[in-house]
Amino acid sequence: GLVADFGLSHTLPRIAGGALAADMLMTGRRLDAAAALAAGLVSRVVEDPDAEAQGIARTLATWDAAARIKAQVAASASVDLTTALSRVEVETQAAALSDPAFSARARAWITTRGR
Repeated sequence: GLVADFGLSHTLPRIAGGALAADMLMTGRRLDAAAALAAGLVSRVVEDPDAEAQGIARTLATWDAAARIKAQVAASASVDLTTALSRVEVETQAAALSDPAFSARARAWITTRGR
């Protein structure tokens, strides 16, 4: 049989809980959309995944931070978690905070939430 890889045996129990993770990893159990949502494995379930993906893509195409996030994900993928948190995320946050457009968006976000 196959074994969990790409950090799945580390990550899945932290997201779905130990019992569900053990069940899935040992039995190959698959979850339907509702169960995956309830377990926290997905953030939402939609009727038309293609339309949802296209909408997200349109949003990201207009978002200048998307390139920064893509670079952050790529950099984090090649290092351990401690390095990703202590170096990659710190560098990404520093770059974002020095960007006037980011600061303007952050102020607008805070304002729209009444804070």
